[in-house]
Amino acid sequence: MSKSLRKEICNPRLPGIHTSEVDRSKVKQYIPAGLGYACSYWVHHFQESDLSPPLLETVYKFLKQYLLHWFEALGLLGKMQESIYMLSTLRILVQVNIPFMMRVLANISSDFSPQSTVRLGP
Repeated sequence: MSKSLRKEICNPRLPGIHTSEVDRSKVKQYIPAGLGYACSYWVHHFQESDLSPPLLETVYKFLKQYLLHWFEALGLLGKMQESIYMLSTLRILVQVNIPFMMRVLANISSDFSPQSTVRLGP
């Protein structure tokens, strides 16, 4: 997933373009089924795995480098609402294991709580 996620994954020409304005064929082209599945379900698989320190460190590094790209892909897939649940799940999972990761996730998930509104355009 980290090899495929990148900024402006569908090559939109204008920053801040609404996801509904992105051609669906481009979404399918740049976010194929495998990447879409990975973006949508990696947290569930992580939840079911052995939470070893190396795995937790890998997740931390992924989030640190690819969080916004992951959100962008989820938004283009129409799954941005699920990201709130996924961040909350991650926060609960790492709460005992890596306190610094929990603080990072707490800050991120509070920024995207249902009560918050993120304005992307004028």
